[in-house]
Amino acid sequence: MSLKTLLKDATFMGVRELRSSLSEVINKSGSPVFITIHGKPQKILMDYEELLELLEIYEELQRPDLLEKIAKARAEYRKTGGVPFRNLSRKLRIHDEI
Repeated sequence: MSLKTLLKDATFMGVRELRSSLSEVINKSGSPVFITIHGKPQKILMDYEELLELLEIYEELQRPDLLEKIAKARAEYRKTGGVPFRNLSRKLRIHDEI
């Protein structure tokens, strides 16, 4: 799940509306619900597994060595345009698996 998808698929719901449909919202799987007070998001209701995934990503991004690798990879991609998937899959010998 990307943050873009998370926000794109999210539902915004006021507290009053949430009270009247809480069990339906909880049983609905998928997109998160941003709970608003006076039209401003205050809380979020989301799947536990999605939260764990986001926390794991957050923890990984706290590592300076990883951030440095990401910055180098982005710079290389901008410079070279990346590697075509076909070439990469041959190099890794995964073309039969995909």
